[in-house]
Amino acid sequence: MKLEFICEYGPAGDQCFGYNVKIEAPCTVKEFIEEVLRQRTDEWGTFEIGKAENMKYLDAMV
Repeated sequence: MKLEFICEYGPAGDQCFGYNVKIEAPCTVKEFIEEVLRQRTDEWGTFEIGKAENMKYLDAMV
């Protein structure tokens, strides 16, 4: 699964960064979280998933 991490803020006072993530195709929440953890083994934090009406599916990655 191709993910594009878009830095939205950071570094914060504790050296944290915030990201939005674009995905190339629909997936389950489980698939998404497992892929992020697979690709970003050296990072830690929380997942925040917004309301469906705020999400956008893109046919092609920019």
